[in-house]
Amino acid sequence: MAKFVSIGGEWSPRQESFSMTNTFGRTLSSNLIVGPDGSHEVKEGDLFIYTGPDREAVKMLKAENLDFFGRNFKTDPEFLQATRNMGFNSPADYLKQIGFDEEEEIKKQKKNAKKIVKGGIKKTADEVNYLAGGKDSTGNKENNFVGGFGAEKLRNAKEVKNVKSI
Repeated sequence: MAKFVSIGGEWSPRQESFSMTNTFGRTLSSNLIVGPDGSHEVKEGDLFIYTGPDREAVKMLKAENLDFFGRNFKTDPEFLQATRNMGFNSPADYLKQIGFDEEEEIKKQKKNAKKIVKGGIKKTADEVNYLAGGKDSTGNKENNFVGGFGAEKLRNAKEVKNVKSI
């Protein structure tokens, strides 16, 4: 899933870092990757670490032919009209009134943009065990158990028998 960070309403890719094996069938060379020997050149089959903009977010931006999503809120016509409707002479007066510190906000968002989102292979979940009792939707009566009294009977998902459709 693409990860973005917003600075003033302009959404740009967040940083990510992960390790993977070079399976691209060629030697990779980039300042964004570090190979096992510390170089920026990785041969096929070697592990490397990628640190750079979120690849999925970059792909989304390239598909739309954009550098960022959104628009700076200070130039947004709806925001400008809303500040006029509230009786402020300019957006700056409104921001001063509510205590908005632009420099502090930009510093905070740039810090968030540099936070590393670690990617990698997710762990798979354990096999689901069903509690005995009741009916299920497979259509096979062998899967129906009378339960609720005595000890609970666990059964693995592999034990559930499906009815083959004709």
